[in-house]
Amino acid sequence: MQSTKYDIPIFEDEDIADLNNYSEKMANALEKQIDKFGSPLIYKGEVETLEDLNSISDVKNGEIYTVLDENKNYIFNGIGWIEYSSQINLEKVQLSKIYKASYIIAKTIEGTGKIHKLYGKPEGVGTTGAIEIISTKADSTSLKTITCKPLYCIKNNIGNIIAQDYIDFDRQKIVRQCGYITFDGSNDEDWVADTRNNRFFIAKPVDCLRSELDNITSICNKYELNNTETVDESYNIGASIYVKDLSCSDLASFKQSLSSNPMILIVALNTSYEEDIDCTCGITQYEGETTIYNTEGAELEVELTNNKAISNMNYNIENLQEKINKILNPNTKWIEPASGFKYRRIRKDVEMYIVYSINNEIKNGEWLTLHTLPIEYRPQTVIAFPVVLRNTSNTHVMGLGHVLEDGTVRISQRTGTSVTVNQVNFTVSYSALKS
Repeated sequence: MQSTKYDIPIFEDEDIADLNNYSEKMANALEKQIDKFGSPLIYKGEVETLEDLNSISDVKNGEIYTVLDENKNYIFNGIGWIEYSSQINLEKVQLSKIYKASYIIAKTIEGTGKIHKLYGKPEGVGTTGAIEIISTKADSTSLKTITCKPLYCIKNNIGNIIAQDYIDFDRQKIVRQCGYITFDGSNDEDWVADTRNNRFFIAKPVDCLRSELDNITSICNKYELNNTETVDESYNIGASIYVKDLSCSDLASFKQSLSSNPMILIVALNTSYEEDIDCTCGITQYEGETTIYNTEGAELEVELTNNKAISNMNYNIENLQEKINKILNPNTKWIEPASGFKYRRIRKDVEMYIVYSINNEIKNGEWLTLHTLPIEYRPQTVIAFPVVLRNTSNTHVMGLGHVLEDGTVRISQRTGTSVTVNQVNFTVSYSALKS
């Protein structure tokens, strides 16, 4: 019995003729079909857009690419690309991309990206005012303003960073690795002169300096600073400051110069520390492309998303995490939108305490809105409660208060005439919306 190259049997002469004829026809048909299809399925990788897919040259039958913008796989059928599946392996999806630069141009979708960090520079970031972070596309612009003390960076003599301040947006902290030291020429600073080259140095370690570092380019407001290095053993081991002042010929004149115009030095600290800062990590990203930069030219670390399916998934995860956090960590602190008007939430229960000064005329049967509560403080149904109103004659009138489902806190009175109110008093508790 013979066979084709596809291992399909063909009967020989001594076999039954009908079977032999059938086998030859079957072999020919299968061979044509297999040749028509060509190569087996081969996954080749990812491209950003359909335009990128169509630009690929030397494509073979059966090759598959993932198109990230479409959230689909496409296969080449010998003539063109056809959709292969609408589901893709999430392990192959680039969820987001982190960029680290002072000027970022990225392919994005409409949504919210994340700023992770903003780094200090040797000349300082924020030395002249607020730091502005700009996100823009064509005529659309979003602005984030950060106010803080300047952020610095200290390098060694070959340009490597050894200390750098930065804002950690995720934790809402400023991490300080650089610090200020002020020298005013006082005797406790222990300055020593080397008058051969107008050089002056401190003869004892400066406690806050990192003593293991040599040849550090620090930042000084007044003098050319040669370096920061370990002092000789005869003076103790530790970090010392070396400066030169060509206008001073002796130690007395140098110290007098410091006294009238103190030297401020920015140095690498032995121990870093943190400060709180009011900043959120969200940054607007636009459909198609987003440009992000800042007015200080500081280096940014930004995470941007270019896949809609993953962006929606991440958004839902963040919302769920926020709700879990509210359950596990309820806000028990009083919120006071105005003096004498405060409220708080403990678990599901909201407490509101009002001794609130106003100057409003309330007509009979009309409502005066005092405040609108955030969504997590709103009730499941209308809450009604009594209110004590003090009028301009310093007498008290009973009124009615409501907290509505939309968060509106309002008051009214039913005396039959208008009342000019200068103080509102009430206390109310209720269950908030499920959140």
